Order: sequence, then C-alpha cells, then structure tokens
Amino acid sequence: HQNGYSVVVCCSGGDEEKEKEYLENLAQRGIDGLLFLGGGYAPVGLLRKYSVPVMLLDFDAARQGVPCVVFDNERGGYLATRHLLQQGARRIAIVNGLPHVSTQADREKGYRRALAEFGIEPDPSLVEHCAWLDYKSGCEAVEQFRQRGVLFDAVFAANDFVAVGVQKSLQKHGMRVPEDIRVVGFGDFSVSEMVTPALTTVRQPRRQMGHLAAKALYECLRAPALPEEGTSALRLAPELVVRESS
Repeated sequence: HQNGYSVVVCCSGGDEEKEKEYLENLAQRGIDGLLFLGGGYAPVGLLRKYSVPVMLLDFDAARQGVPCVVFDNERGGYLATRHLLQQGARRIAIVNGLPHVSTQADREKGYRRALAEFGIEPDPSLVEHCAWLDYKSGCEAVEQFRQRGVLFDAVFAANDFVAVGVQKSLQKHGMRVPEDIRVVGFGDFSVSEMVTPALTTVRQPRRQMGHLAAKALYECLRAPALPEEGTSALRLAPELVVRESS
C-alpha cells in the first residue's frame, strides 16, 4: 500500500482446488504480482506459467525457480522435542497436521530427529494427525489417546491452538501441566501467554516473514526477474520460548 499497490486477499481455508481457482481468476484480472501462502504445498507448475512475479511463503521452491521466504519447520520441531527430552520426558506424543502438508511433515521430521538423538524409537501410537490445527483438534487428540490407552508424559503440538486444546483436555481429566504431562506448542501466537500455565512454544516470526516476502515481491516488480539459477530462498530460523507448560 505504501508503494501504491492495492492488495487483493483470497482465503481458501486450505482447499487446494479453491486455491487453483483463485489463481486462475487473479491471473485473468491482470494482477501485477502474487504472494502465495498455501497449505504447506505450492502448485509450482501453475504459478510459473504466469507472466507476473511470484513469491512463495513457507514453501521452499527455490530449486524449481520460484523465489520464496521459508521458515525452518524441521528445526522448530527438533527444538521443541529436544527440550521435552531434556526435561526428562521419554514418551512424547505429537499432535500434528496432515502428513502430506510440507510444513507439518517437516515439523514431524524434527520430532523424529530429536528422538533419534536420544536413542528413542518412534512409537506410531504416539502420533495423531489432524485435518485442522485448532483448539478442538487438540481436545479430540487427547481423547483419542485416552480411548486407545496410550500412555505419554509429554505432548508436542504443531500449533499453539492445538496445544491449548491439549492442555485444557488434560486438565479436565485431572492431569497437571507440567507436573504430570509437559506440553510444547508451535507458532508463539498471543494465546500462548493467555492460558494457564503459559505455553512453551516455538516462535515463528510471521510478521517478519510477511514483510520480507512483500519487500522481495516489490523489488521484483521494480526490476527484471532473476534467472532461475539465481533464485534463492530467504530462510528464517526458529526460537524456542520456554514458559510454564514444560
């Protein structure tokens, strides 16, 4: 807006078909540039056919010739899980998004890497995948573990809202956080400081990511596009924020 551009926002709710439909409609409108934040995937072939600058958020497509701003989700999952292991946890449940979503898959890779460093074999019964990363999913995940008789001493939730649902459900069943079960979230949303106990989480610099992506896209609008071999990814590192839940 500061540089004279209007912003059109399309929200797909994670529906891939709807995202592709939006992309086609935007291209027909004659947009100047496109900033794409998908559900952890990107239709690179579709994006590259446009004659406008494209910038991806949180999806690494630099090798495919599309510039991007990415967050190290794998290291974020690793930091969260390693912290729980360092606190003495050994049966760490993970409540994650769907495995085909790249950001969620990377967070689970980090979880498994930390377990491997401590010589712990991953237990499939401790993994719960959710279609939606929200408060309700966190509550339902705890109920699923209980119904299956799965025992755990910590939970890594791949989203703060999920983590809050996990905490509330554990507390409802008489379990104390962190005395009985430790909990770590992901994202460092404002809700993480509003709950009791305050949530340990992985900080994701969302505002910085958006600013860098918009700035890079604006630079592309002002100058000719770089050749594919010169395309690179701007990478941002995670930070573990330790609070009361772990």
